[in-house]
Amino acid sequence: MTKTRTTADLKRLLAHVQRRYFPRVLNIHISWGTPEQLTDGIDWPWAVSSWAHPDGRFIVLSDRLKRAPRYVVMYAVFHEVLHFHVASRKVTRRDGTTYWVHHPRAFVLAEHAFEYFKSAARWMRSNENLSAGDEAAA
Repeated sequence: MTKTRTTADLKRLLAHVQRRYFPRVLNIHISWGTPEQLTDGIDWPWAVSSWAHPDGRFIVLSDRLKRAPRYVVMYAVFHEVLHFHVASRKVTRRDGTTYWVHHPRAFVLAEHAFEYFKSAARWMRSNENLSAGDEAAA
């Protein structure tokens, strides 16, 4: 079984990810939350969220990731920090309606720079049906 991570563990992972992968370190608050809190009740086990607010930048990871291997949690942190470095973009259709692209091409390309990207994505796919009490696969 993978060690349960505390908020202090998350803060250390965040500091490591920022130093290793990003040109500038941002002041980001990070914590655990439940998937239900992060998705308005939709059961998506790897729910993560990040947002900028006048009070600062925030990342909240699903507490189900506490049982994931360290490289998977690092990937989730990397992915969310990347949102603060690569902006979403607003797209206007021909009919005038608009929508947001939160993972534009620049984001996707940068995401692949994470050294465990393929392994983490594979782990998340193979454990996507993990519920709160289930054991994660290695």
